[in-house]
Amino acid sequence: MPDLAVVVVTYDSSETIGACLESILFDASARVVVVDNASDPATAAICAQQQFAARVSYLDPGANLGYAKAANLGLAELAGRDTVAVVNPDVRLTRTLSELLDVARPERKDVVAGRLASSVPGAVNARPATTPLRELAKAILGSRAYRRVEPPLPGTRVRAVDQLDGALLVLRADRWAELGGFDERYELYYEDVDFCARIRHDGACLLVWEEWGEHIGGHSYQRSGGTAYQAMRVSRVRYARRWWQPQALGLSAVLVVSALEFAVRSLTRQAEGQRVRNRALRSVLAELWMPGRVQVLQSSNPKEQEAYELRP
Repeated sequence: MPDLAVVVVTYDSSETIGACLESILFDASARVVVVDNASDPATAAICAQQQFAARVSYLDPGANLGYAKAANLGLAELAGRDTVAVVNPDVRLTRTLSELLDVARPERKDVVAGRLASSVPGAVNARPATTPLRELAKAILGSRAYRRVEPPLPGTRVRAVDQLDGALLVLRADRWAELGGFDERYELYYEDVDFCARIRHDGACLLVWEEWGEHIGGHSYQRSGGTAYQAMRVSRVRYARRWWQPQALGLSAVLVVSALEFAVRSLTRQAEGQRVRNRALRSVLAELWMPGRVQVLQSSNPKEQEAYELRP
């Protein structure tokens, strides 16, 4: 049985974190650190409950660090274990992470997930590779532009995929260290897309098709007041700059995608609202002009943070 370190990054997640922790700790080998990007007293109180106290550490960084930095910080707190896992606070596992590794039988350089049930019919926590054409289609059609992943061949339990959703990732600790964890330039979103792209350089992303739990999805996103929407668009620019080559064409493509998405979502009056869309588009243009200088999550009090700022 592997010695398992699990990080759960929360943001106003008190409604779901208790069930998430219970499901993780059903695995006797798991030790969990919760990194709370919202400094939420309710989340802290749940983590301190008696049934969690011995195997759950609660860490309040005093700021919204973003998902990538918080996950890296949490796993650094549990250094020295054989295996690491990243689990979203709105995931509830129905089978253990140790059993997931037994079924997938990954090589050292692979990352693994089990299939998570979703409220979206036919959706799985895996996707084809993120490309300019797929992002262009997504700007028009929404997330359904990413086709559903086909199940594995009959008689097999595991399928190699282009990328796994960051809601559940399990891999060897030395592989995590070799890759340097998540790239912290992604404040929110695309850190998992980038991570899987790096994994695929000499390893594989493996999805066990058997159901391993359920994922509510969008729980923290809905509580961000538009900040998550904005951060996602900035992260897409950073991903395009790194992975869409040649770079000049890649950056032109992400500009077209961003402009088209802005127009379509404005015309169809999507729920995030026009003010949020305006801020997000300004952030995209600033990131294209001054790479790396846009900072969306910067306040020590995430509930009062401004949604847009350039570093001095």
